Amino acid sequence: MFFFLPYNVDVPMARWPYANWALMLLTVLVSLIAFPATMGGAEIERWMMSGSGDWWSDAGLLGSTLTHAGPVHLIGNMIFLFVFGNAVNAKLGHALFISCYFLLGVVSTAAFALFSGENAPSLGASGAIAGITGMFIVFYPKNSVSVIVVLWVLFKPFVKTYQISGWIVIRFYFAKDLLFQILLATTGYEAGTAFMAHLAGTAAGVVLASFLLLTDRIRPTKHEITMLDLLGVQKH
Repeated sequence: MFFFLPYNVDVPMARWPYANWALMLLTVLVSLIAFPATMGGAEIERWMMSGSGDWWSDAGLLGSTLTHAGPVHLIGNMIFLFVFGNAVNAKLGHALFISCYFLLGVVSTAAFALFSGENAPSLGASGAIAGITGMFIVFYPKNSVSVIVVLWVLFKPFVKTYQISGWIVIRFYFAKDLLFQILLATTGYEAGTAFMAHLAGTAAGVVLASFLLLTDRIRPTKHEITMLDLLGVQKH
């Protein structure tokens, strides 16, 4: 068994990420309210966005982004939102961060519905959070991400922490999602995860962050190097 999880980034923040903390609190509260339904069988359908046959649910596009199928689902997503969302919130400011988050949630959910066929369910914040990681990689491609690696070898856990470039970490998760999406499309593999929402969210986050930089809506500090700088598209 292999376990790979980020827990910190080395991004200096010019402001406290209050909006991200409030968003995390809201997501936890809504998910706790929804848990009796989402963990109770048929009632979960009220909270889940469906595929191209039926896009709506009682929760709606935004509500389905805030709800989760269980504690493990919720905790995993909140770890990623805390690690990458704090830095992106500090860069964007509060109102713009919240707007981008829910826009990315809508885009990722819609993409999943379009590509996943009739009545394929979608629930959770992972699409929107993947969008935030896409924004992070544009703003901070060379910044390090602290990760914990757990590997079971001969029934004994091997635990180690590493500092890895954010570009490598996010590319790893994108490649993983792409691999499983291909397996799902070609073999009928089922994992209960909306891989297409992750892929679409990450791509949308990259596009959105690039747009904000190219239009000078967001500007890096003199010490920051963006992905656009590395690609020679824009020099600061």
